[in-house]
Amino acid sequence: MPERYHHYPLHELRLYGRKPFEVRANWKLIAENFMEYYHLPWVHPELTTVSGVNEHHRQQGPGMYTGMDTSPLTRNPESPLSADLPNMPGLDDVENQSAYWIYLFPNLALFLLPNHLFTLLLRPEGVGMTIESADLLVHPSLFDAPEATAKCDAIFTYWDMVNRQDAAAVERVQVGLSAKAYPGGRMCYRFEEPIHRFQNMVIDRMIGIQRVPGGDEVMP
Repeated sequence: MPERYHHYPLHELRLYGRKPFEVRANWKLIAENFMEYYHLPWVHPELTTVSGVNEHHRQQGPGMYTGMDTSPLTRNPESPLSADLPNMPGLDDVENQSAYWIYLFPNLALFLLPNHLFTLLLRPEGVGMTIESADLLVHPSLFDAPEATAKCDAIFTYWDMVNRQDAAAVERVQVGLSAKAYPGGRMCYRFEEPIHRFQNMVIDRMIGIQRVPGGDEVMP
């Protein structure tokens, strides 16, 4: 991961906004929701105008994480994610038009876009409750742009909406999993390989195996 994302000046980013959330669901369901994208058209129709399903790709090397990217991002003038703001310095041509969705085991989700980083830190409060800290981080140079503060406010409000959409979805999943008649289901390799990877990380730690998963055989 340090090699893959070394162009991003993450150490220079500054906290712009923070908001806590209470989600009535197990923390692992929130993590798994982040790792798959087939729910986007139904749960996040606004997000698909920028981060389309067909532009998603798995991007996982060896390490305790799952990852995918959206490349290229679709420009939508009506979306705050397409706001006219400077990108982080030092990015290459691909990074300047891509987003990376990275989940660091066990409990940190990263939404890494060209001009900002949004993060979710998950803290379990029992089996059926999770406390989230949602943070927006930006590079200081961004504020050289006109109306930068208003545009950052709009980005933070946008991710707040997306996160509330996800919370509503996983809370329904939590209820469904509690049904005694539910026998469990099978996974789809194309869409749920990162979830399988994550679940194996959890299982390994539960039984005391210190194993680091390998990467995809073919990387984008």
